[in-house]
Amino acid sequence: MSKRMRTIGRVSPIVTILFLLAASLPGGSGPSRALAGGGLLQFTSGGYALGFEAGGMVAATGSHVLRVDFVGAEPVRPQADSPAAPAGRTASLGQVTYPDLWKGISLAYSSMY
Repeated sequence: MSKRMRTIGRVSPIVTILFLLAASLPGGSGPSRALAGGGLLQFTSGGYALGFEAGGMVAATGSHVLRVDFVGAEPVRPQADSPAAPAGRTASLGQVTYPDLWKGISLAYSSMY
Protein backbone atom coordinates (compact mmCIF):
# COMPACT_ATOMS: atom_id res chain seq x y z
CA MET A 1 0.00 0.00 0.00
CA SER A 2 1.40 3.41 -0.93
CA LYS A 3 2.27 6.07 1.61
CA ARG A 4 -0.47 8.27 0.17
CA MET A 5 -3.09 5.61 0.82
CA ARG A 6 -1.86 4.87 4.36
CA THR A 7 -1.78 8.50 5.44
CA ILE A 8 -5.11 9.72 4.14
CA GLY A 9 -6.80 11.34 7.09
CA ARG A 10 -7.76 14.65 5.64
CA VAL A 11 -10.14 15.10 2.77
CA SER A 12 -8.33 17.09 0.13
CA PRO A 13 -9.98 19.97 -1.73
CA ILE A 14 -10.00 17.77 -4.86
CA VAL A 15 -12.00 15.03 -3.10
CA THR A 16 -14.39 17.66 -1.71
CA ILE A 17 -14.93 18.91 -5.26
CA LEU A 18 -15.50 15.32 -6.41
CA PHE A 19 -18.17 14.89 -3.71
CA LEU A 20 -19.89 18.06 -4.88
CA LEU A 21 -19.72 16.96 -8.52
CA ALA A 22 -21.06 13.49 -7.70
CA ALA A 23 -23.94 14.98 -5.74
CA SER A 24 -24.86 17.13 -8.73
CA LEU A 25 -24.83 14.28 -11.28
CA PRO A 26 -28.16 13.24 -12.80
CA GLY A 27 -29.95 11.20 -10.16
CA GLY A 28 -27.91 12.88 -7.43
CA SER A 29 -29.37 14.97 -4.69
CA GLY A 30 -27.47 18.12 -5.56
CA PRO A 31 -24.76 19.72 -3.45
CA SER A 32 -27.06 21.93 -1.39
CA ARG A 33 -29.21 19.00 -0.23
CA ALA A 34 -26.23 16.69 0.25
CA LEU A 35 -24.45 19.11 2.56
CA ALA A 36 -27.37 20.90 4.22
CA GLY A 37 -27.61 20.44 7.96
CA GLY A 38 -24.73 17.98 8.09
CA GLY A 39 -26.65 15.55 5.87
CA LEU A 40 -23.44 14.09 4.44
CA LEU A 41 -21.48 11.76 6.73
CA GLN A 42 -17.82 11.69 5.62
CA PHE A 43 -15.21 9.03 6.40
CA THR A 44 -12.02 7.55 5.00
CA SER A 45 -11.17 3.88 4.51
CA GLY A 46 -8.45 2.13 2.53
CA GLY A 47 -7.37 5.30 0.77
CA TYR A 48 -10.91 6.27 -0.24
CA ALA A 49 -13.02 9.21 0.88
CA LEU A 50 -16.60 8.07 1.54
CA GLY A 51 -19.75 10.15 1.78
CA PHE A 52 -23.09 8.79 3.03
CA GLU A 53 -26.44 10.56 2.74
CA ALA A 54 -30.11 9.67 2.54
CA GLY A 55 -30.63 8.14 -0.89
CA GLY A 56 -27.06 7.07 -1.67
CA MET A 57 -23.33 7.09 -1.05
CA VAL A 58 -20.19 8.33 -2.76
CA ALA A 59 -16.68 6.80 -2.83
CA ALA A 60 -13.86 8.94 -4.21
CA THR A 61 -10.13 9.03 -4.76
CA GLY A 62 -8.15 11.96 -6.11
CA SER A 63 -9.04 10.95 -9.68
CA HIS A 64 -12.24 8.86 -9.66
CA VAL A 65 -15.66 8.98 -8.07
CA LEU A 66 -18.39 6.36 -7.71
CA ARG A 67 -21.94 7.36 -6.78
CA VAL A 68 -24.42 4.70 -5.62
CA ASP A 69 -28.11 5.66 -5.59
CA PHE A 70 -30.59 3.57 -3.60
CA VAL A 71 -33.36 3.35 -6.19
CA GLY A 72 -36.84 2.81 -4.76
CA ALA A 73 -35.55 3.03 -1.19
CA GLU A 74 -36.98 4.86 1.80
CA PRO A 75 -35.26 8.22 2.43
CA VAL A 76 -33.59 7.07 5.68
CA ARG A 77 -30.61 8.89 7.14
CA PRO A 78 -27.44 6.87 7.52
CA GLN A 79 -26.35 6.13 11.08
CA ALA A 80 -22.66 6.01 11.99
CA ASP A 81 -21.18 4.13 14.94
CA SER A 82 -18.10 6.36 15.17
CA PRO A 83 -17.92 9.97 16.38
CA ALA A 84 -17.27 12.95 14.16
CA ALA A 85 -13.66 13.94 13.53
CA PRO A 86 -12.18 17.29 14.58
CA ALA A 87 -12.73 20.20 12.19
CA GLY A 88 -10.68 19.87 9.01
CA ARG A 89 -10.26 16.11 9.37
CA THR A 90 -12.32 13.08 8.42
CA ALA A 91 -12.89 10.10 10.70
CA SER A 92 -11.98 6.54 9.73
CA LEU A 93 -14.97 4.43 8.78
CA GLY A 94 -16.23 2.07 11.46
CA GLN A 95 -19.73 1.19 10.30
CA VAL A 96 -22.53 3.14 8.65
CA THR A 97 -26.00 1.61 8.61
CA TYR A 98 -29.14 2.43 6.66
CA PRO A 99 -31.94 0.83 8.75
CA ASP A 100 -34.98 -0.41 6.80
CA LEU A 101 -33.74 1.07 3.55
CA TRP A 102 -36.24 -1.13 1.76
CA LYS A 103 -39.06 -2.93 3.59
CA GLY A 104 -37.36 -5.51 5.81
CA ILE A 105 -33.89 -4.74 4.41
CA SER A 106 -31.13 -2.77 6.13
CA LEU A 107 -27.75 -1.98 4.55
CA ALA A 108 -24.45 -1.64 6.41
CA TYR A 109 -21.08 -0.43 5.17
CA SER A 110 -18.08 -1.34 7.36
CA SER A 111 -14.34 -0.98 7.06
CA MET A 112 -12.03 -3.90 6.46
CA TYR A 113 -8.93 -1.78 7.14
